[in-house]
Amino acid sequence: MPTFRSKPSTIKVEETNILQGYKSLSVEMQGWRSSMEDASVMGDLDSGTRYYAVLDGHGGEEVARFAQEHLFVPLRGLSSHPSPEQITEAFILTDLSLRTHVEALLSCSRNPKKKRSSCFSGQMLEMRRDYPEMSIQEITGTLIARNAGAVTSVAFVNGRNLTVATLGDCQAFLVRRTSEGGLQAVDLQSRVHQLSDEGESARVRAAGLDVSGEPPRIQGCLAVSRAIGDLRFKSQEQNGVLLPVGRQPVSVIPEITEYELTESDEYIFLGCDGIFEVLTPQQIADYLSEAPDDLAGLLESCIATTATETFGKDNMSAVLAHLRVD
Repeated sequence: MPTFRSKPSTIKVEETNILQGYKSLSVEMQGWRSSMEDASVMGDLDSGTRYYAVLDGHGGEEVARFAQEHLFVPLRGLSSHPSPEQITEAFILTDLSLRTHVEALLSCSRNPKKKRSSCFSGQMLEMRRDYPEMSIQEITGTLIARNAGAVTSVAFVNGRNLTVATLGDCQAFLVRRTSEGGLQAVDLQSRVHQLSDEGESARVRAAGLDVSGEPPRIQGCLAVSRAIGDLRFKSQEQNGVLLPVGRQPVSVIPEITEYELTESDEYIFLGCDGIFEVLTPQQIADYLSEAPDDLAGLLESCIATTATETFGKDNMSAVLAHLRVD
């Protein structure tokens, strides 16, 4: 379960990028959480496709930062805009890489010498006993991949082609100028992958795991049903056979939607769930219409003002990708 600071850290990590003439911005803020587990990324592929992503880590920052570096590698050599199948394969390959790229995963820790939980330490002792041939680094990386994960929302843009891949409870929306001159937020996914969704919880139960509590969690601990990492939930078997990725209780298969952009589309906004706990997409669009590109102020407006509040206490990260050349 997350732990919190006595006072929030409102220091912002901000970046502005120009990709093929299109401006994009990102901002990350730790907030009330005791550590920062989010990441964001903006870049382009050889095909001329621009990509933007927020990655919301849990159980540590390592998987989010690993995916930040590795998720787009399988797509870089493509000669055309990536297809849904190619994007899905990139997610699967990133998940598989966590099992073999132990040193790379360990290097993603902001503080390699940080104190781990007593539960993590107990698992270390068990693995040292059961696998004496493994080094401390291998054991540590293996346990991180088992216990940490990351959800994400990714947007790929090439000309008028927009493809959005959502995994977990990050969200993306498009801001479109209406015929009356106002700005309208348009969701870019049909749902978030939480256990309150009947289809998601049914897959988890079909794999033999419990979904219970309020909010509902898998085995009492994980509140999302799709993620990169969380490998302890990806070793379920039925009749002695490992479940395929699409039927694993915590699936790495993203929901992918494709859109054709119009001349009325202004920008894409991607954010972690800590923002959407506080503001709706339309409220975010309204804020940014009054304060264009002020992502830092937007995050500041979401943060809880007291330690007793329920919402506004998560890490917060956002990316804004303009669809018009300045």
